[in-house]
Amino acid sequence: MTPFERNLEVWRQLWRVIERADLVVQIVDARNPLEFRSEDLERYVKEVDKRKNNLLLVNKADMMTSKQRKAWAEYFMAKGINFRFFSAELAKEINEAREHDEESGESGDDDVDGDSRDGALNAEDVDEVIDADDDSKLAAQADKVAIDTGEDEEIEWEDDEEHNSAAEEEQNQPPPTQDVPLSLEEQVRILTTEDLEALFLRHSPQQASSSDPSNPSRKTQIGLVGYPNVGKSSTINALLGSKKVSVSATPGKTKHFQTIHLSQRVILCDCPGLVFPNFAMTKAELVCNGILPIDQLREFTGPAALVARRIPQTFLEAVYGIAIRTRPLEEGGTGIPTGEEVLRAHARARGFFTSGQGQPDESRAARYVLKDYVKGKLLFCHPPPPVKA
Repeated sequence: MTPFERNLEVWRQLWRVIERADLVVQIVDARNPLEFRSEDLERYVKEVDKRKNNLLLVNKADMMTSKQRKAWAEYFMAKGINFRFFSAELAKEINEAREHDEESGESGDDDVDGDSRDGALNAEDVDEVIDADDDSKLAAQADKVAIDTGEDEEIEWEDDEEHNSAAEEEQNQPPPTQDVPLSLEEQVRILTTEDLEALFLRHSPQQASSSDPSNPSRKTQIGLVGYPNVGKSSTINALLGSKKVSVSATPGKTKHFQTIHLSQRVILCDCPGLVFPNFAMTKAELVCNGILPIDQLREFTGPAALVARRIPQTFLEAVYGIAIRTRPLEEGGTGIPTGEEVLRAHARARGFFTSGQGQPDESRAARYVLKDYVKGKLLFCHPPPPVKA
């Protein structure tokens, strides 16, 4: 049995989120999605209100290869699970790159006058080079364009106004709720932040539109729930494009229920991360999955053994620049390094020794190795279980 959350107040926060939300999004870690998914929670959502829907958002999907995402997509589709792949870290990098491009563009505009006075442009300042042949082609195409009369221009203006009003009406309409089957390639694709809001609206039950302007229709509320350290707050920050929710690598940073207005149509409800009752995980797996804080860890033998068993010896030696001494086969060794052998090699290479006898400090080395595993520097992704026919 997992050390599930025993604070009743935290469970009240979850109940409030489920009661308010039209769509409950379970955010799971892509390296082991089934360990972070709670089927009991999905059933409880339907018991509260059958109109509420569930969605599995597989975060940190950039840690998986396309082949691994395809295997998991086939499994989820065979089980009838609504899912999509997402990466909050990748979305954050895209947002930062976009902001950097905008800032560099603004600074480039400010420097245009100075460059024009000098009469010369650097090669780095030129974003696009237009050849003389392209200019002649554009001029030839411009000569072919017929000039309309003023009456035709008025007709075109009227058509534009009608088109704009129709577009506004179409934008104000709620999205269709029919589930359109997606191709496997689309299911495997990692969504961007622009895709997420449309995804939330598509999977949410349709809201009744109000014709009274003084009483607008209710916003769609999206509840984000999941285990600690799966990236709920990071997902919200990626959606907003800036840091709005406190984020930490320590599990359980979010303590209270939070509501964030994403747009005129969507409200996000962030629930504190909590551990659901589960018989499948051991304490060592909880540590390796990032659910239990590593800094408060007292027993490191089990988690270190899992890391040594999952990560190849050659990869560990290449990442840390160490030489792992394993027990020979003649002396009963298996050819695979144990957790103690990995930690001792890491401690010797980093100069971690105990103060008394001068032995390698395995507990200190364990904190570094386990944190690298949780962050994905030592990457291991679980395969999906076989689908029974």
